[in-house]
Amino acid sequence: MRTLVLFFFAALISGCSFTDRGVRLDFPRPTVDVCLNAVSNDEIVEIKSKVERETFAKDKMKRARFHSKDRCFSSTQVMLLVDVFTFQNDRLELAKFLYTKTDDKQNYDGVIDLLTFSNDRDELREYIESI
Repeated sequence: MRTLVLFFFAALISGCSFTDRGVRLDFPRPTVDVCLNAVSNDEIVEIKSKVERETFAKDKMKRARFHSKDRCFSSTQVMLLVDVFTFQNDRLELAKFLYTKTDDKQNYDGVIDLLTFSNDRDELREYIESI
């Protein structure tokens, strides 16, 4: 408990901020996001199963968004969720939504590769660059 109190005190005096995903360490560039609520491998299997059980794409998207609230994912976990969707526009929408919730953004090219059409891949790349 003492360590936790010291961590929060240090975070407050160093200009760090607390976000819905965890702690943002605002040192002079680059900033570092520390996820305090990462999805485990067991949880991603359960989330994927719940999303797959939905019949319609709209309901699948609602379920995926619901389970990703205040959570963070690895790019491999994002690939598992994106792969549940059949329609490319749904895959693109979820890939965009989960990008900011991904810890290893340097590996997001695997998610980009899941998109069938080059214009969708380009749109996702442009979205990523705009953030």
